[in-house]
Amino acid sequence: MFDYMLVHLGSAMLSLLVLIIIVFAFMHLIPGNPAIVMLGPQADTSAIETLMKALELDKPLHIQFAKWFSNAIRGDLGHSICYGKPVLWLIINRAETSVFLAFFSSLMVLGIGIPAGIISSVKPNSWIDQLVFGGALLAAAIPTFWLGLNLMLVFGVILKWLPSCGFPSVVRSGNIANLRYLVLPSFSLAIPNAALLARITRSSMLDVLFRDYIVTATAKGLSQFKVVMKHALRTASIPIVTTAGFTFATLLSGTVVTETVFGLPGVGRLIVEAVQSRDYPVIQGILLVVAISYVFINFTTDIAYGFLDPRVRYV
Repeated sequence: MFDYMLVHLGSAMLSLLVLIIIVFAFMHLIPGNPAIVMLGPQADTSAIETLMKALELDKPLHIQFAKWFSNAIRGDLGHSICYGKPVLWLIINRAETSVFLAFFSSLMVLGIGIPAGIISSVKPNSWIDQLVFGGALLAAAIPTFWLGLNLMLVFGVILKWLPSCGFPSVVRSGNIANLRYLVLPSFSLAIPNAALLARITRSSMLDVLFRDYIVTATAKGLSQFKVVMKHALRTASIPIVTTAGFTFATLLSGTVVTETVFGLPGVGRLIVEAVQSRDYPVIQGILLVVAISYVFINFTTDIAYGFLDPRVRYV
């Protein structure tokens, strides 16, 4: 198991290094001079040269990368052009909303998708299966922004059960009741992703439930619940874990639309603001953090494979 973890750790580090190079190169592949984009087309030559020196854009590319990489290792992602504050501070300040939103959305995805897929697979071709499968297709087709707007209208405006926008900080205020601001956005994010997980769970379970050892376990008199949950689900868990891990990574980094619709002060809105204002250090810093998050989640998923199925260690 140690060798298995070591191999995947090395693969994760290599992937991270490649992603860091891509993130850095991305900013330099954008057409035009970043200093001109930041200052506007009417800026004079001296102002452009001053900004380029301040951003060290006048130095050779390999020197820029070496300094940026060494600073990034120490946690220094540079300073925002627009906010005048460290990029890492801006990301951490906005991370609370995005992390809470991704976490609660993931709980809803797991709590809806896996049970729905299991129930559907246990009763194949029944009316329950057709209902779950049809509901999953419908939910997967619903745009997140449309669902969010309708949830705001019904539960926030008409029924007035839940707040429809904003998110007062739980960490700074110490008021855990503020989490109710995330119920509607979490639900709007969870429904389409839960539909995907339900379909993956159903397919994976159907592939396992009719195998010989499952039929034998049932013939021995084991309860259906024990056969399904203890024997079938563990064998079918690899695709489910893969989908769940990818879903969490997507929710953690892809909440731009939802945060914009619900007016949430998260990392998603921060990158939108940075793109609109051409704040390149912030864009670069967020891309790097997202890349690291994806690599870490992918590494964690790979390690989970080894615990769920010992055969994976020898592949």
